[in-house]
Formats: sequence, structure tokens, C-alpha cells
Amino acid sequence: MVSSEELIKIVKELYKSEQNTGEELLKIPQEGVLLSLFRTFENRLIERQMLPDPQSSGFNPIWFLGETERNIFLWRNKKSIKDADDYAFWLDVRKLISKRLAQLENSNPDNPFLNPLWGCPSGTLDNCPNEKRYLSEFLKLYGPAEPHLAAISAVQALVITAENPVKSEGLRSLKIVSIPLNPMQH
Repeated sequence: MVSSEELIKIVKELYKSEQNTGEELLKIPQEGVLLSLFRTFENRLIERQMLPDPQSSGFNPIWFLGETERNIFLWRNKKSIKDADDYAFWLDVRKLISKRLAQLENSNPDNPFLNPLWGCPSGTLDNCPNEKRYLSEFLKLYGPAEPHLAAISAVQALVITAENPVKSEGLRSLKIVSIPLNPMQH
């Protein structure tokens, strides 16, 4: 199997041969995938019943956690959702899942900042094992697909910038943000 690093290197080489420069691609993170692509991937796994529907089990899908991280970044930088198109949000899926597992393990029922289930109806704590099982099942499916999703993300980032030349000059003007923010924070 080809690693994500090798696939990204191939994409960079192909881009260099077409554009006579590769500086734009040097900023693409080596880990993770574009948030928009990840959402589609996870939703397809659910639609094909390869994963259970998280909402019917009382918790949110992983892409929702990624979008929450995106929204926090925008809010902290005094931006609105409409400004999200100025950024390429790269999701490190494994770090986000680790962060979520830490939140589930270290929740404080009285503190909304330390309790991922705060404000949920009673009995929601029973969903923690379901969510942990979901995350584990997801990682098993994600592992083999990860290098391919990383390469597709690199190409997608190039297409996004090429389609909008008025707004950007390649990835130099598309701001790249890696999420989750503060992966050790919970």
C-alpha cells in the first residue's frame, strides 16, 4: 500500500511538472484530509451501513466535531461562517478522535466546558460506550482509506484555488488551518 506521504509527493511532482513550480503545495499538511471531503466520506460509510447512524444512537458524527472545531477557529479569529471559504480546513482525524475520547473519559457533569454531554437529556451517559464503539469502528475503516483521502484532498485544494483565480493565486492566498485546535485540550 502506498503511504499518504508518497501519494502527496506524487501529487506535488505532477503539479510541478504542469505548473513549473511547487511552492504552493509545500504548505499542504502531511497529516489529515480536507474537512469537506471527510464529511462526504463519513456520510457515505453511514449511508452504506458500514457504520451505524450516530444521530439515532444519540451522538454526533465525527465530521460534526470537525466543523465545531472550524467554527471555534473562525470565532476566535473574529470571522463568520461566510469567511470559511478563505481557508482550507485540514482535519487530523486521529487527533480529533483522541481528543473526543479524552473528553468522554474526563467529563465533569457540572461544568459545560468540560462535559461533552452537558445539556443532553438524562440517560445520555449510556451513549458513551456506543460512541466509543463507533469511533473504534470508524478508525478500522478509515485506516486503509487515509492515504487516498489525503491525496484527493491535496488535489481538491489545488482545484479550489484554480477555480477562483480572482480571489487567489494558488495556495499562497488560501489560508491552511489544521484542526483539531489544541488537540490535548479537553
